[in-house]
Amino acid sequence: MFRLAIEKSLNHMINVNSIDIERLDNSLVSLYVDDIDLRLFFLCLNSRIFVIENSEKKDPNVNITLNNKAFLYLFKGASFEDLIESEEIEVDGSIKTAQQLADLFALSPLDIEELISQYTYLLYTSSSPRD
Repeated sequence: MFRLAIEKSLNHMINVNSIDIERLDNSLVSLYVDDIDLRLFFLCLNSRIFVIENSEKKDPNVNITLNNKAFLYLFKGASFEDLIESEEIEVDGSIKTAQQLADLFALSPLDIEELISQYTYLLYTSSSPRD
């Protein structure tokens, strides 16, 4: 549900605003939010973004590791460069590809805080003992 919500929001924003993401075509980006153990893979194909599980273990063009605060800041339009300089984000691979995806996040109307709260709630309830 979490991945699907992000995927739908990004693609809706791309379509409604006629955003050209051709420069991201055929890119696979791994994003890992370490303090909540969330890994997302963004596959860009045919001017669409798919948020996948990457069960085939394909090598991403770029690996992005960040904390949940930096993840929220990306969706609020924080400067990607500032987050890198403050060591809130680690990038291994194509910084240009990471920057382009971060730019899309910044444009997204998605309420990522609400999604994160639902995701962490589901993690908490699924790991707690049941009566």
